[in-house]
Amino acid sequence: MPISDCWDFNYSAKVISHIDGILSYDAGSGTQPAVGEYVIGATSGAVGKVLARTGDEVAGTLTLTNVVGLFVDGETLDLLSEIDFDGVGSGGFKVGDTIVDQVTGSVDVKFIEYNIDGIAGHGTAYGTNFTAFTNESQIDISGGQTAVAVADGTGTVSGTELRYTTTSPDFNIVGVYLICAYVEFGATSKHAGETAKLTVHEPLAARS
Repeated sequence: MPISDCWDFNYSAKVISHIDGILSYDAGSGTQPAVGEYVIGATSGAVGKVLARTGDEVAGTLTLTNVVGLFVDGETLDLLSEIDFDGVGSGGFKVGDTIVDQVTGSVDVKFIEYNIDGIAGHGTAYGTNFTAFTNESQIDISGGQTAVAVADGTGTVSGTELRYTTTSPDFNIVGVYLICAYVEFGATSKHAGETAKLTVHEPLAARS
C-alpha cells in the first residue's frame, strides 16, 4: 500500500483525516466496503478506515485513514462489525479486549473511536467475532472489569443487511404499523430488537 502525505477535509462533518495510503484489491466478493467502514487484513491483522473507494466489490482501491499495522500482499480483507457505546466508566476498555453485555452481546475489539461526535464518553468499537448487543445494556470486559460502558444500540454485523420486500396484502390498509425484528434461537426463544414506526398513506392517485 503506497504511503500518502495528504489530508482529507470533510467540510460538512468538520473532520480532517490523514490519508495513510491507498490499498488496491482484487478477487473480491460480497459487498464493497463503504466509506466510514473499517477493514481488517485476515493475515496481518492490520486495520484501516475507508475514506474513499474506486471500482466495485470485485476489484478497486480503498483510500484509508487510521491505519494500524501493515497489510500484506494477497491477504483477505474483511469488514469489522461495530457497536456504539456511551457512559464510559471504570477505566473503559481497550483494543484487544473482548467486551460483552448482560445478555449475549460480544465483540473482540480491534479499533475504537472515542468522542467522535464531540460528546465525552461516546464512541464506537469495531471488531470481529460479533454477536448483537442489547440496547442500554451494561458492557463488561470478558473476564475483567465490569461496567466499562453502556451499549448504544444493538450494533452492526460486518457487511450484512436485513431487507424485507412487501407483497400483497402486506400493509394494504392505511394506518400506523409498529414493526419489530427479532432473532430466534430454536422454537421458543426470541430476542427482540427495537420497535420502529411505519406510517402507510393512501397512494397519491387516490388523493387527487
